[in-house]
Amino acid sequence: MNAVGASLIPLRRFGEAVEYLQPALSKGRRSNDLWLIAHTLENLGLAFSRLGQPEKAVASLDEALSIFRMLAYPFGQALVLDRLAAAHLSAERFNKAIEAGLEATALHAAVGNQLGEASA
Repeated sequence: MNAVGASLIPLRRFGEAVEYLQPALSKGRRSNDLWLIAHTLENLGLAFSRLGQPEKAVASLDEALSIFRMLAYPFGQALVLDRLAAAHLSAERFNKAIEAGLEATALHAAVGNQLGEASA
């Protein structure tokens, strides 16, 4: 369900994406699958951002970031921070957007992701 929801986002079918992602998140929580939870929250954050719901986006992305930190997965942290910066930017929280972007840049550099580093 997470993969279907994620696939609907580039098609600009954000509402449908959320309809698939929310049950995927519930299943991840029931099974305590932290990887599924984090990736699904990341996708939900992007869908909520695109739906113009930055508060829901930030809440989802903050939780995803916490999980990726707990899992010591810097690449995932960097990607979530990129999306978190965009969500803060859309909510006109410019200082938080800058903080998230700078942290993302540092993490992209640390893992050797030059494209991510340049675009953060």
